[in-house]
Amino acid sequence: MPSRKSTMDKEEAREQLRAAFPPGSVAYTTLEKVSASGMTRHIGLKSLYVEKQYRATKANGGGLHRTREAAGPRARVEHVPGILNQTWAAAALLGYRVDDNDGGMIVSGCGMDMGFHVVYSLAAALYGHKDRAPYSISQRWI
Repeated sequence: MPSRKSTMDKEEAREQLRAAFPPGSVAYTTLEKVSASGMTRHIGLKSLYVEKQYRATKANGGGLHRTREAAGPRARVEHVPGILNQTWAAAALLGYRVDDNDGGMIVSGCGMDMGFHVVYSLAAALYGHKDRAPYSISQRWI
């Protein structure tokens, strides 16, 4: 993930976002800020992932490890969920600016669900406009 002051090119962003949002996935949006006039919103974009980790036995400390070798031969597999911030990559691909204070994409407009607008635009940029592809990623507010 790039730092706040770095930039990401569109192809790198497209590759990262296609991995994070395959067709049929859900994009989670957060409302970071609304301007006083109500015409601008700062929107964050998140994705969920599940990482396979191994729980060591109590004899080996009982902690989570990324490899079975580190956890021991009788380790249990656990699937640990996590959240990734995809705001910078989406902003790079869609041409939005990112606010330095709250980290949200600066999206202008009102009178409609701007979180839906961002995710619809993202799906169209990733998968094109054929065969209802812009609807291939669902959107949920958190």
